[in-house]
Amino acid sequence: MKHTTRTLHRPSFSILLSSLLLSGLFSGCDTKTTQSAEQIEIVAQETAKQPVLLQKSAQSQTVDKKIVARVNGVPLYADKFNALVQKQLHKDKRFSTANSHPAQRNVIEKKILNKMINDEVLRQASLKEHVENLDEKIEKEYQYIKKNFGSDEKLKHYMSSMSMNDAQFRNFLKEKVHLKEYFKKYGLDNPDIPEEKLRAFYDNGKKNFRREELVQVSQILLSLHKGDNAQTIQETLDRANALRDQLIQGADFAKLAQQYSQSREANESNGSLGFIKKGYMPLSFENVAFSLKEGEISQPILTPFGYHIIKVTEKLPERTAPFEEVKEFIRKYLQEREIINNTMSHIKKLRDEADIEIVQESQNSD
Repeated sequence: MKHTTRTLHRPSFSILLSSLLLSGLFSGCDTKTTQSAEQIEIVAQETAKQPVLLQKSAQSQTVDKKIVARVNGVPLYADKFNALVQKQLHKDKRFSTANSHPAQRNVIEKKILNKMINDEVLRQASLKEHVENLDEKIEKEYQYIKKNFGSDEKLKHYMSSMSMNDAQFRNFLKEKVHLKEYFKKYGLDNPDIPEEKLRAFYDNGKKNFRREELVQVSQILLSLHKGDNAQTIQETLDRANALRDQLIQGADFAKLAQQYSQSREANESNGSLGFIKKGYMPLSFENVAFSLKEGEISQPILTPFGYHIIKVTEKLPERTAPFEEVKEFIRKYLQEREIINNTMSHIKKLRDEADIEIVQESQNSD
């Protein structure tokens, strides 16, 4: 790597590109490709593999034009670098005070610098590719974004807030179209996963598709508290038995739960706990819940919370989801994993072929 101090000037819109891609503004134009482009953000976090030696620049530059690196002669500026570092630091509350953890900040800085370099080598490579009907595709993107903003006026206001005029914004769209087409050309956007690979993943990980036995339960809870005497406990049990008698005679469980239950869900869902699995409730409650038949009402059950009357409304046996039921989920998972791996490999090749210069060490400043 060379280490130079030559200053180059060129507007960069890659940070806006990343933010708009991740916000989903372009998803309607090409969903699969947009999902692939989103992987750039993931790849950026993973491709800190190459060691990067930082060297201070000897040349004095204005603050907003300090350069942290060059990729094939194109500068990457410190103001954007510092902004991305601060954003990452503030995502992790443990390191929200930047200068308190210099070792951690150094790790983040190297990851951010690698991300910026990754973005730039991809941008440069994509712009070298010829795109058929480029102007038409740019206009399509423009109209789609305008539709999402609701009006041309709102879009213009947004462009103004980003200090961009119409020509600059359309140039940004040009780069975005090139990137989408580049992902398509090199098979990075929608890899084909053969059926046998889907089946192998399923067969080798069937335990991951197992559903435990579940029961849908409603309850009426009459609370007891630590230190309650024998008389209070007996009176609570008597009230629970009286409520159960009403239920056996046909009283509406939901109405009694709402009227008498002292549990949180009494008013929220008429006593319904929804589906529960083993290990979710106290053992005495669980043993009864999983032994009852659908529609059956229990005797009062004593737990550390008090006396419960429970009703099982549905039971779902333990089962392993069949392959056809989870096939598309597996396909999406494997596609996303392959997109990341392929993109990382592709970026590594681009970096190996690029002239990358690290020319400015961070000053640990905003």
